[in-house]
Amino acid sequence: MDVQKNTTIAALSTPPGYAGIAIIRLSGTQALSIAEKLTQDPLPPRTANFRTLYEDDNATQIIDTAIIIFFPAPHSFTGEDTVELQTHGNPLIVEKCLKRLYQLGASIAQPGEFSERAFLNNKIDLTQAEAIMDLIHASSEQSLKIAQQSLQGTFSIKINQLAEKMLKLRANIELSLDFPDEEIDFIDKSAITQELNSLIEKIQHLTATATQGKTLTEGINIVIIGEPNVGKSTLLNCLLGEQRAIISPTAGTTRDLLNEKMLLDGLTLNITDTAGLRESQDEIEQEGIRRAKQAIKTADLILFMTTAESPQDYTENQTTPQITIINKCDLENLPPQDLSTEQNHCIRISAEQQLGIDLLKQKIKQIVQYQPHQAKFSARGRSVEFLTQSQNHLNEALPTLQQQPELSAESIKLAHQSLQNITGKIITDDILEVIFREFCIGK
Repeated sequence: MDVQKNTTIAALSTPPGYAGIAIIRLSGTQALSIAEKLTQDPLPPRTANFRTLYEDDNATQIIDTAIIIFFPAPHSFTGEDTVELQTHGNPLIVEKCLKRLYQLGASIAQPGEFSERAFLNNKIDLTQAEAIMDLIHASSEQSLKIAQQSLQGTFSIKINQLAEKMLKLRANIELSLDFPDEEIDFIDKSAITQELNSLIEKIQHLTATATQGKTLTEGINIVIIGEPNVGKSTLLNCLLGEQRAIISPTAGTTRDLLNEKMLLDGLTLNITDTAGLRESQDEIEQEGIRRAKQAIKTADLILFMTTAESPQDYTENQTTPQITIINKCDLENLPPQDLSTEQNHCIRISAEQQLGIDLLKQKIKQIVQYQPHQAKFSARGRSVEFLTQSQNHLNEALPTLQQQPELSAESIKLAHQSLQNITGKIITDDILEVIFREFCIGK
């Protein structure tokens, strides 16, 4: 996203629609002058000013009365001059107000542009920027709590502490490289090895914590697959506790993907019911099957359903965790049971009779290693990936330390850069584009 520093932006920051109040935000070098032209009155800083908003320069056409607060730079969310207008929450009033602001020189804010300016002005780092979105979209009390922790900088502090240790370690190694012909050993390689191992252990622990934060923040994507009439839609309804999917004895009822969300002990499950997998000449059903196979590729967990009457195996997927669900056990007079082995996860249930559903829920939490008490802050998948990269680079630094310390120093440098990617101290425009385009306009 290309932010123009000399551009003043404006947008509605509260959800559109009818409400008691609506908050419109201005940010940029001209924010104050534009707001004062709107009100035809000066605006003292950091004061709740009650003002009339005018539609014209002559102050004859009134838009609304509002509370306006001016936050001078750099002491604002974005680090720029910022003005917030609290108008009545009628969409017509909001539209008139925004139209007037744009006439006076403001530009339409892009999604996430306020938060991006805060990041570029060093008011927040990337983990805190992502925490804003996590806070807005938190679906459970626990995910709300950890989003607040990340917004306060809990995750960032841990990353920065590790990065500082890596920087010092690398500096010590490179000191010895500056004097290759000296007989004096400038570094204690045994102590550095110990420090490297300590750093690896700390990153492992932080990765585990971040993974739990990611699981709580993003939830897990579950795709239900199987042949027609094995009970996929019945299972979805059973898990949700309501009749969301159409159930019929006619094979091929589900033609498209049906996406639903549910909470499992605070964990968000993004569940997708799919068309039955079989050979079909029906063009619509073929498209449904194609979409089902596409959904499998993005799943964190696959629920492959079959029946106790004619059990089947699904072996096309070899990488994504999978639970084989043997449904309709009541028809065979078999009890619900966890039939898992070390190699395969398998649960016998009756979705129609709601038997064995608790066993399935426990198995889901077990497979994704859901331990909410370990989540101390919110995190995203990219952060977990960079932590893993950092650990891998440190592992590469160990075997080269004794004979090729220059390679060890380079590996530690790469590990350090991976951590800086998390907080945004090293970042590329394309990553910024992805992160801030997820935001709504006005944030």
